[in-house]
Amino acid sequence: MNVLLGILYIIAISLSIYIIRHVIRTKSFNTADALATLAILITIIIARQSSNAATSISTSVAIATVTVSPSPSSTATNMPKPTSTPEPTSTPKPTSTPKPTSTPKPTSTPKPTIEPTVTPTPLMDDSFENGVDTRWKVDGTGFATIDGKLIVQEDGKVTMIFGDKTWKNYRVHIYGFEGNPNKGPFNNRNSETQVAIRYQSDESGMYFVLWPKPYYGMLGGAPNSFEAAWFRLLDTHQLEVPDKNIVFQPEVKIFDEIIIDVIDNNYRSSLKGERLQFTDGSFESGGVSFLIKGSTIIDRIKIEALP
Repeated sequence: MNVLLGILYIIAISLSIYIIRHVIRTKSFNTADALATLAILITIIIARQSSNAATSISTSVAIATVTVSPSPSSTATNMPKPTSTPEPTSTPKPTSTPKPTSTPKPTSTPKPTIEPTVTPTPLMDDSFENGVDTRWKVDGTGFATIDGKLIVQEDGKVTMIFGDKTWKNYRVHIYGFEGNPNKGPFNNRNSETQVAIRYQSDESGMYFVLWPKPYYGMLGGAPNSFEAAWFRLLDTHQLEVPDKNIVFQPEVKIFDEIIIDVIDNNYRSSLKGERLQFTDGSFESGGVSFLIKGSTIIDRIKIEALP
């Protein structure tokens, strides 16, 4: 078999050499050259196939002649595999016990401010049963006392002064005050009530003023309502203190009680649940003065000294 293969390879090599020389010499590649090349390829393929077949046969013969001895049966008993020792589990660290939160102390409820109880000393209590008390210094026209009431007419005006320039702390009560508010547009009445505290003169004192709010129809204002405010009059210079006033709801024209007082340098007014209070050191002492003009009715005026 090996001799035959050698012959085939020799033939293939010879043909290859012949074809190469022929192509070089003639410088062409014709049909005969192609057939010769095909013959070479066929010769090489046959030689390759023959070589593989011979190798396969020799391998099969070798495998067939080998006797495989069976392995002796294992007489030893299967030993059980040792069980793996479990790794010790890590002991969890004890969780820290949270510190108890401190219970907040209850906030103390602020105690309401209690005004000190004082025992006032009556200085004046005029109910107008027998006219105007003679202790008042009175000046004016267009007023009268009728059925225990002080009545000032629409075009009337009255000034009443009581006390002296040494008075310091006191309180004024005005009972049954009834004003005449503006009822229609541009029907503004020249009505006003002024109460001067620590009055020194017509040009010096702290004034609480109550007057009808002007009404101008669609242009502004409010009908049937009053305003109240404090003014400091010092040497004819007037300044509103504090910088605010109170505007009462419409249809309010009767005030059952108006309270005005001064303690040290603290001034306060209270009417219809509304308060105005402030501190001012412009005046150390003084009496009480009323200036009432326009349609006004007052039932009673009481003045008390405070410690």
